[in-house]
Amino acid sequence: MKLLLPPVAKGLPKARPDSTKKWVTYFCICILSLDFYFVSAQKNTTDSLLRVLKIAVEDTSKVNTLNSLSRLKARIGNYDPAIQYAQQALQLSEKILYKKGIATAYNNIGIVYWNKGNFDKALDVDFKSLKIRQETGDKRGIANSYNNIGLIYWNQGNYEMALDNLLKSQKIWEEIKDKNGLGMSFLNIGNIYLDQGNYDKALEFYSKSLQINIETGNKSLEATNLNNIGIIYENKNNLEKALGNHLKALKIREEIKDKKGIAMSYNNIGLIYYEQSNYEKALDNQLKSQKINKEIGDKQGAAVSFNNIGNIYAKQKKFDDAFHYINMSLDICKSIGF
Repeated sequence: MKLLLPPVAKGLPKARPDSTKKWVTYFCICILSLDFYFVSAQKNTTDSLLRVLKIAVEDTSKVNTLNSLSRLKARIGNYDPAIQYAQQALQLSEKILYKKGIATAYNNIGIVYWNKGNFDKALDVDFKSLKIRQETGDKRGIANSYNNIGLIYWNQGNYEMALDNLLKSQKIWEEIKDKNGLGMSFLNIGNIYLDQGNYDKALEFYSKSLQINIETGNKSLEATNLNNIGIIYENKNNLEKALGNHLKALKIREEIKDKKGIAMSYNNIGLIYYEQSNYEKALDNQLKSQKINKEIGDKQGAAVSFNNIGNIYAKQKKFDDAFHYINMSLDICKSIGF
C-alpha cells in the first residue's frame, strides 16, 4: 500500500514502521470480548429481553438480562445504552452480592471503553473483572479476561504481554474443551503474528480459527478471519484473493447486522481498490465506512476513514480536499489520544 502516510492510511496508527495492519485486526476485540456466560441470551431479540426486564425482580435474573442487553447494544454500536445497561447490572450485582454479575458488567463496560478508544479505562475494568473471576473460580470468565487484556496490550504494541495473556487464555479454553474460545485464541494469536509481519504463521492460526468458526457456526469470528486473511493476501500482493476475502466478510457482516464490522469491511475494500488505482470505488467505500462510523460514534474508525479519504484526494492531486480530511483525522486523533 503506497499512500502518502503509509502507517496511518491503512489502519490504526502507531509510532513504528509497518503498523498498517492494525485497523483490520483491531476489530477482533469488539467481537471477541464476549462473555460466553451469557452467550445463549444473545439469541433473543432486544424486544424480548426488554419484556423480561419489565417483569424481573431484583435478582440475578435481572442482572443477566441487563448484561445481555448491554452486550447486544454494544454489538450493533449503540454504546451509550450499552454502558447504561452494564452500569445498572453492576449496581444491582453489588447490591445483591452477585460476583459473577459484577465481573460480567465490568467486562461489558470494558467492551464499550475499548470501542470508544479509551484503552486505559478498558484495561482497568478488565483487570477488575479478572480478579473477581479468579476469586470465584470461573474458568470461562478467566480465559475471557486474559483474552481481553491480551488484546489491549496488543493494541498498545506490547507484544510480550499480549502473547502472554493470550496463551493463558488458550490454555484454559483447551482445558475446558471450549471450541469457541479456542477459535478466538487462534485468531488473536494470528493477529500478533500479522502485526509483526509473519504472514505465514498468521495465516496458519487464522485458518485454524476459521475451521472452528465454520464448525460452530460463529459468523462473527468467521467474518473476522476472512477479513484478516484478506489482509495477508494483500500484503502478499495478491489483490484479487484479498478482495475476495473482504467481500465474503462484508456479506456475513451485513447478514448479522454488525455495523462496526461493515464499516471496517468497507474501509478494507476501499484500500484494495486504492491499490488497484480505482479511486472512484476506493472513495465510495471509504465514504460508506465513514457514514457508519459517524452513526455508531466510532471515533477511531472516523479518524482512519478521514485519513484514507484524504489520501485518495491527494493521489488525485486535490490537495485542498486532502488537507481538509487529513486534518479532520488529526483533530480526532488528538482528542482521543489516538
